[in-house]
Parts: sequence; C-alpha cells; structure tokens
Amino acid sequence: PNVSDITAQVIEKNNGFAVALSWAENGGAEEWQIKYNIESSLENSSIIVCTHAIADTLGGLSLGNTYYFYVRPICTGEDTVGWGQAILGRGDN
Repeated sequence: PNVSDITAQVIEKNNGFAVALSWAENGGAEEWQIKYNIESSLENSSIIVCTHAIADTLGGLSLGNTYYFYVRPICTGEDTVGWGQAILGRGDN
C-alpha cells in the first residue's frame, strides 16, 4: 500500500494555526503515521503522530513557519512502507 493525494488546508489563525490533512491510500491499512517539521528533509522531521483515520488535524503550529508533512500507512504491527509526498502548510503572520 501507499499514500497519495495528500492535501493540507490551514483552518485557523489565532495564537497559532492548525492544518487539516487528508489523503488517499490504496491498501488495507487501518493506521497511519504523520511526520512533520519546519524543515523539508524527511530525516530532520521528528514529530510523529499516529491516527486511525484518513484525515487528521494538527494544531499548535507556529505562525510564520512553513511546515512539511509526510504520511505513511502502518500495515500490521510495526510493518510500515515509505513515506508519502511532502506537502506544505503555512501560517502567515
């Protein structure tokens, strides 16, 4: 399985901002990992969130930063595949 059609939409801008993520997946995964950071390098992206839905909202992001997001399915247990494409979410000041 792999992840495709990743989209991000900025949904609020108060003391920070949130990004609503959604994606498509062509396998039977029931859990996904989201990795994100303000650097575009996957290796430098250290924040990982797990979700059981094909969409999630990530809040508490800092205004003025551009964030890069990666998503991958977890097939069974710790069986994972490669990360899906990076996408950007930006909270402007």
